[in-house]
Amino acid sequence: MSPEAPPPVNPARYRRAREVFDAVVELAPDARSQAVLDACGDDRDLQTTVLRLLSHDSKESPLDEVSVLGVARMVAQAAEAGEAPPDTIGPYAITAEVFRGEHGSVYRGQDRQQTERLLHRCAAPVGSIEAVAAFVAAFEAAGRVADPVLPRAIDRTHHEGAPVVITEDARGMGLLQVVFLLDLPARVALVARVARAVDALHAQGACVGGLSTETVRVGPSGDPRLWTVGCGRTVAAQPAAAIHLSPEERDGEAPSPATDRYRLGVIAWCALAGRLPDRTPPGPLPDHVPAPYRAVVSAMLDPDPAVRTAHARDFARDLEQASAQADADTQGLPGWWSTAAIGVLVLLAVAVAWLTAGALG
Repeated sequence: MSPEAPPPVNPARYRRAREVFDAVVELAPDARSQAVLDACGDDRDLQTTVLRLLSHDSKESPLDEVSVLGVARMVAQAAEAGEAPPDTIGPYAITAEVFRGEHGSVYRGQDRQQTERLLHRCAAPVGSIEAVAAFVAAFEAAGRVADPVLPRAIDRTHHEGAPVVITEDARGMGLLQVVFLLDLPARVALVARVARAVDALHAQGACVGGLSTETVRVGPSGDPRLWTVGCGRTVAAQPAAAIHLSPEERDGEAPSPATDRYRLGVIAWCALAGRLPDRTPPGPLPDHVPAPYRAVVSAMLDPDPAVRTAHARDFARDLEQASAQADADTQGLPGWWSTAAIGVLVLLAVAVAWLTAGALG
């Protein structure tokens, strides 16, 4: 069976597709097709969606950073360089490394009850008090915000002198592994949800630092989650890693709310286009993306931080307004024209009433 392009799916349908995907993904390739047929029955759309998820999970591509294979290769390369993940951190048994950034790494592990957790280990240079403080402050700020998009600390420990923050596991698929299933309004809603959570973090004096299409995970419910905060930009030697970098970061500046906003612009570009841009900084959005989105995304990608959209919450609002405008344009009645048309109809009705009254009089 070859996967066909599926129609956009709603959250309930996405959850069902993820259930089937999770049930068959570990099977041998020659057993997957029959397992998908058995689980989906006569539901062709569901079959197609699951097969597309399986295809994206297994294919080799330049987008390895957003795939399980990409993370596995990154970890394997680190192991060859003598940087393998530890076997344990405190009472937690480490099962995998899922992200490596400039200022920290994220491991998946299990506690004594075999509950899966994420462990965020600070990797700031020894003696770098400011970097360590920023790492811890980011998680403290996320706790004060209490937004489910942000990771919430449930425990702390240390490993080889470095602070480690433990959060609930944020299982999910990378943003680019999911957006092809969603229509444009659903993609906008997802990005806007992330943008508002990031804005709330900024209001607490912290920033994400490593925001990317890889660290935005979409869970079985269709809700976005961030893998981590405070770990900095990825050190993976992958094309996708460089594409997310803001001009300031390329010049060696530290992560900041301004770099987060630029990265949100890249994430929005990817979500709307359904792929990574061909170059950096990203060029114009593809022609198939409606015009109202282009100015909004372009403003977030301005090379001058002072010119970028001032707040992530404003970006969320602008995206939603662009979505409404694009929907109105699709129906052939832009918002302003629709209002004007109603006004004209009212005037015509009044005129007809006057003429009728005059004729009767």
